[in-house]
Order: sequence, then C-alpha cells, then structure tokens
Amino acid sequence: MGILFDEQGRSGAGLVDAPFRPGQSAEAAMAEAAMAESSWASEFRRRLGFDVPPYRLQFETMDLSARVGLIGLHWVMLTMHLPAYRAARFSITASCEIVPDRIAEARAASFPIGRAIDRYEELIAAPDVDVIDCCFGHRPSQMEHRRRVVELCTSSKKDVMIHKPPARRLGDAIELQDIAVRGGIRLACNQNCRYNPANYTVKQLLVPSRLGRPMTIELQCYWRGSVPSWASTDPATIGHTIHHADLIRWWVDSPCVSVTARARGRSSMTIYEFESGTLAYHMENHSGVRNHQVTTNIMAEQGVIRHGHNWNWHLPSSAAYDFVHIWRNTREEPVVMRLPEHVYEPSWSQHNPWIPSRGPYYDLGAPVAGMMGSLGSLIHANRSNALPDNSYAASIESLRMCLAAQVSARTGRSIDPSTLDPQTQAIL
Repeated sequence: MGILFDEQGRSGAGLVDAPFRPGQSAEAAMAEAAMAESSWASEFRRRLGFDVPPYRLQFETMDLSARVGLIGLHWVMLTMHLPAYRAARFSITASCEIVPDRIAEARAASFPIGRAIDRYEELIAAPDVDVIDCCFGHRPSQMEHRRRVVELCTSSKKDVMIHKPPARRLGDAIELQDIAVRGGIRLACNQNCRYNPANYTVKQLLVPSRLGRPMTIELQCYWRGSVPSWASTDPATIGHTIHHADLIRWWVDSPCVSVTARARGRSSMTIYEFESGTLAYHMENHSGVRNHQVTTNIMAEQGVIRHGHNWNWHLPSSAAYDFVHIWRNTREEPVVMRLPEHVYEPSWSQHNPWIPSRGPYYDLGAPVAGMMGSLGSLIHANRSNALPDNSYAASIESLRMCLAAQVSARTGRSIDPSTLDPQTQAIL
C-alpha cells in the first residue's frame, strides 16, 4: 500500500494511491500520482460527461477555527470521533466525562481532548468553548440529559450537536428543536453516515448536472452486532435504521409521503414514497449472521449507481465494501469512483495512535470520515453564521419515517409520516 497524496487533501475527489519505488523521492512519487490522477479524471469525464464529483466536504475552503467542547467519551467517541478530530486538527479545548478511566484512555492515545471538566454545566459555560459535541449514548437514561444540555447551550449561546436518533419520541424531538430555535442557537444531529465517502459521492451524483434525481432506490443492510433489549423496536432499531432512512431521505431531497413496512423478528422491509415520485426500498437484517454491509442500487434519470458502504470496524480493511460504480449505459463496464484508501482500523485509536506526520489530513475512509464531516459542518456553520448541513430539524423528518415504519408494521397499513401525533405517535 502506498500513500494518498497529498496530506492537504487537494480536491478531495478521487485521489490516487501512489507507492514509492526504491530510490524514488517523495516529490517524484507525488508528480507521478498527479499524472495518474489527471489521466483517470480525463477518462472519467469522457465516459460520463461530467467532472469527478467530490467525496467529502471541501474543508480547505471552510473556517474550522471554532473551539469545541466534548461531552461524553464513551467507546464511539474514543474509537471513531477522536481519530477524526485529531486528523482534521479540530480545536478541542475541553472534555467532560464522569468515568475517569475514559479520560486516561483518551490521553494515553494522544487524542485531543483539552482540559478535563467534571460537570457538563461547567463545560458549556466555559468562555473558550464555542461549539458542543454531545456524545451521550442511546439508552433512555442518557437521552434524558439531551434536553438539559440544549437548554444550557441556549443560555450560553453555544451551538450544539447531539447524536442520532434525535429522540425516541417525535414530540420530544420537536420540543428540543423548538428550544433551540427560541434560544437562537444552531442544533445539529450527528447523521455521520452522510459524510462517509461512498455516501457523500452518491449525493453529489444525484443532481441535474450529473445523473439527475433518483427514480428508484434499493438499500439493503446486514447488521452483524447484537441489538440491546432497550433499543429494540419494530420494525428495526431506530438507533441503526435511522442512519439509512436519513441517507435515503437526504439523497432524494423530497418529503416522504407514504411508508409501508413489514417486520419479522429482527428483520424489516420498508417502502418509502416521496413527493418527487421516487420509490425507495429499505431492508434491515439485524440477525447477525453476516458481516455488516450496506449495498444500494439507484436508478436515476440519466444513469445507474451501485453503491456499497461498510460500518464494520472489526474488519482489517473496509476498502472492499466501500465503493461507487456508475453507469450511463449499463451495456458498458461501470466507471469506478476512486475513494480514500486510508480506511479505519482499531489501531487508529487507543492501542497504536495513527497521527498524520503533517496536518490537517482530510481524506479518510468510513466510518471515521463521517465523524469529521458531521462536526466539521457545524464548526463551519458557527464561524460563517450559516445553517449546518446536518441540521436537527432535517433529522426529525428522518425520525418521522422510522416511526411511521413502526406504525405501518404494527397496523399493516401505509402511513403518511406527516399524520403521526407527536405525543402518542398514533395516526392523527
């Protein structure tokens, strides 16, 4: 395996793996990589009729100087968030965690956590913190703290990102959004799945200047890990399923008007209908009999996409699972999008810290890339006085889709998500 040039990320579109040869200088290897990338980009343009789309946010043009406070250093933060934040050189000024061992673990891995603060109330009020990344887990007892965090952030005028799902009840999610709006702060939801390279690429392809809007989407997810009893729902766990429901809704970029779902055991099949006319099929299998993998087929107005995305950090490499194949004409071979090959491995985290020799470094694979994109979006919004790409309000619409699927699976009826009662989640 070579290295991806350069560490500044350049265009963030289809970088080429360029191995050193014996006696070859870094400059010569970089020049060779640039030539190969130019040649591939020309062939891409010839075959598809448009330039190579970006597979990530253009961090080089974004103001990422906002100072961040972290609340909660559980395993997701330690294994995925912090490697991304370190690579991007985000400014982490303070962290709050009630389990002392986690602070020690983060420091041992040379993660940027700033100074340790015992109480999140004190962290939110700190004058050297501009943005809060609230990483409470999905347990009901942990989710109850989210409202308190958002209320404190409105008092201190701090923008905040919380984890998905935005809530377990629609009414709670809407109430939290209302608190943020009244308090004049930006509230984001960490829908990090959007920012993993394969998923982000698909979004860039589904625009009028490339392949046009999607007409049909088929997404299948196999989940290897177990689902805890407190997270169990029908037809699937909101904590996992909302990633993919949100991804579909983000790609389609149109209101969902009908949801039809069926569930058996730990599997579900759901049909979403959108106002744009797009139909999407969404299958979740949480039986644990296969390695985790997501595959998608998309028929767009002007072409076809086959896509793969991997969440499984237990694999030595996810490169075989993260891919985007593009057709204008299915009688021909697909054009294969080049995605970053710096994929996530456990050695990037606590045990053998992966630290770029120069930074920042933006071209990472799933799932770490998603964490960088999600927080980076809010940081830039804070500095530029704009709305974040991953707004909490948009995530509420994805939650509606998941809750409508639950009601549909129980009743056997097709459900319009807009008809759900926010308090009871019954049909109005």
